[in-house]
Amino acid sequence: MGRKVHIMTVGTSLLTNDGELNSRNKKNNNYYKVESLNKECSSALDSLNAKNQNPLSAKENIIKVLKDIDPEHEISLREHANRDKGSDRLPQELSYLWIRKKDKLTTPPSPPEEIYLLPPLSSHTPHARFCAEVIKEYLETYNDLKDYYTVKGICPVEGIDPYDGEKFREAGIKNLFEAIHSLMELYDEDDRIYLNITGGYKGLVPYSTIQGMLYPKENVTICYLFEDSPEIIEIPVYPVGVDFHLWHRNSTRLKMICEYGIEEFRDNLDNKISNLLDKNQLDTLGIQLRERYNQQLEQQPLEIYTKEIVKILLPDCLGGNVSKYREILNNLIDRAGENIWTGDKIPEMVEHAKRHHHNLLVFAEMFLTPIFKVNSDFLNAEERFCLIAGILLHDCGHSLDYMRTDRYGIVPLFPGEIREYHHLLSAMRLDDPELAEKPGWPRRDGLKSNGLNGGLHDAVLTVCRYHRKRMPFNQGEEPFKNPFTEEEFPPLIECKKNFNGMNIDIMKVVALMRIIDGCDNQATRLGSPETVEITTTLLKRDYESARERAFEAIEGYKFMCRLIKDPSPLKAGCNYIDEGNMKLEDYTGFRIDCLETLKNSSSKEDDKTLARLWLTTAELIDRADMKHKQEEHYIKHQCVREVLVLPADGFKDNNLCFDIVLVKNGEIADEYMGRQNSRGETYREMIEGEVASEYCGIERYLSSELKLRLKYWWKEEFDRRGNGGKPFYEYHG
Repeated sequence: MGRKVHIMTVGTSLLTNDGELNSRNKKNNNYYKVESLNKECSSALDSLNAKNQNPLSAKENIIKVLKDIDPEHEISLREHANRDKGSDRLPQELSYLWIRKKDKLTTPPSPPEEIYLLPPLSSHTPHARFCAEVIKEYLETYNDLKDYYTVKGICPVEGIDPYDGEKFREAGIKNLFEAIHSLMELYDEDDRIYLNITGGYKGLVPYSTIQGMLYPKENVTICYLFEDSPEIIEIPVYPVGVDFHLWHRNSTRLKMICEYGIEEFRDNLDNKISNLLDKNQLDTLGIQLRERYNQQLEQQPLEIYTKEIVKILLPDCLGGNVSKYREILNNLIDRAGENIWTGDKIPEMVEHAKRHHHNLLVFAEMFLTPIFKVNSDFLNAEERFCLIAGILLHDCGHSLDYMRTDRYGIVPLFPGEIREYHHLLSAMRLDDPELAEKPGWPRRDGLKSNGLNGGLHDAVLTVCRYHRKRMPFNQGEEPFKNPFTEEEFPPLIECKKNFNGMNIDIMKVVALMRIIDGCDNQATRLGSPETVEITTTLLKRDYESARERAFEAIEGYKFMCRLIKDPSPLKAGCNYIDEGNMKLEDYTGFRIDCLETLKNSSSKEDDKTLARLWLTTAELIDRADMKHKQEEHYIKHQCVREVLVLPADGFKDNNLCFDIVLVKNGEIADEYMGRQNSRGETYREMIEGEVASEYCGIERYLSSELKLRLKYWWKEEFDRRGNGGKPFYEYHG
């Protein structure tokens, strides 16, 4: 448990409150004590107003009488039923502490709760400072409070002078912000700060409240004690923050003024920013706001959101190594973030792919939060770590354009092959010491050095390899073969036993990875509509240019085939080229033949020349085909504005049923949904088919093993689900 501290603005209620003496019962013992206190306070008030008299003796008398008043009786007068018996005579600051002791502190806290008193101070207003000194000595000497509270100090706030408006505005408010902020900074996030805004001038209340709400740590409670209220009101803290656009507009001007003292830039400052300047420097509030602006300027949405999700999905209550898991995942975010895609070898995809990871974390939160609510043991800490790491790393293979093989050495890949084998490239990248170091993946040795199971490395690599629906999942499915390395990957169910000793159900993690990955079929991946329009326009032009280069290469390959008179199987390369649609068809075997020819030292030079020419031609054709496919890819994403994951009716521990709801993207969807793509299917059919295909390969496992069922809807059908609406895909078991 951390410390607890009360930062309290101080007013003059000690001197000005008479406790409604006329309403009190004279037979009550407190009547004469209150009467005596009023006389002492009136005397002190006269001395303070006279300015040339020292109220020291009055202070001692006030403390003596004040300590003799029964605080419980005074607090009881705050009940509305007792309003005809007078009102609480204690100063508001003490009433607050007595009420807190009665309601919250059954025994003395250890250590005692700390108090800072902030009276306004000016040559015209010494009254609040006097009251603060009385309150301090009262707390330090009253036996029933000494063990509960300790006064750390009186911190006068200069410049708060109601008789000097300019000083109040220019200095007082700024000093108030600085005083509160500097005290808050003395405490850690584990400590609890209570900002009591009750005392002092009412005009200071909104500024004290702003400081409490703007404070970046979530350990501040803003408190208010109304005049006759029997309880302390905790003011709700709202997510108010910096106006990013306002700061961005003024950032250069502030730099010129604050760092270089160039006054000419003041004329162009927004008024709200000008109010934060004290001479040529930002005041305390301005510094806080600028820090917030700089943080927002530096951090990308992925980084901000991911760390929050890591914290939520890997809470301390799981125990074990969760803090180490969070550290590793946060390091990935700090080192790479969305730049995990930097160097993407398919430039047509990188811009929208940078948003892909962020979207998947959103879907992970949508799926897992309701599940954990009914079954917190649905995923253990290791499984959660592997899932989050898989979400962040599963596509990082896009940044490699080669395959490392034992037989052929380094094999350069076509763009379509990078896409086709990116799941294997991701694992290859993470398993390579140098390549894994850049994004901050620790690999097996790094995990071990942190006291973790090195097998987690293999588990994350497995999630990356098997996240694609093309990889076999269930028993009896065909193994996936890497034609360049001849490595075969069996159905995932056969790999499950490898992780049993690590307490990881790898099939569960991969199944969730596939569902989450398959949900990101929405326009938010693409950026703004303007970005999409520019990109698709450029793709069309690039396709025409790439198509021309591919045609020239085809002609060069054909010419060489005619020029070489000797028969050669490598003259058959045109059989794998669809010139009309400019794409390759069933070419993998012929590509391997070309690699074999180049590897074999006994191959004829003519055959090697044909192999080189065909590989160059095939890459240009594949590059043109990728640009052509991307236009359809962008159109498909534009048709869906948003995807929602909602717990369905009857959702419970043994029936985790979800509705996956696709929201059409307005006019764009109306324009394209009925059109046909190059394969002769409408874009609606294309979207429905892709969404369903992500699920259908694993639906039986989800239903039988995880009790998890999904229904896929268009929003208009979902809204009619109780009145004839139907999902476009669901598993009936």
